[in-house]
Amino acid sequence: MPTSHFVLYYVSQIEILSIGTVFIGYVGIGLIGNETEFKEDRLRVIIFTILVILSSYMGYAMVDMLV
Repeated sequence: MPTSHFVLYYVSQIEILSIGTVFIGYVGIGLIGNETEFKEDRLRVIIFTILVILSSYMGYAMVDMLV
């Protein structure tokens, strides 16, 4: 394929773990629903946010240990 070098260069620059962290965050916000529920469930949002940050950190650490 004539454009393979171009495509492979830019695809190799993408960090999958950082994309996954953002995706998990959006899923958490999507679970809340609308703004009224968001205000009512602040504690649940805070706990979910802490869990997302910790799990992504642990994922980065495990991948780093394997490499």
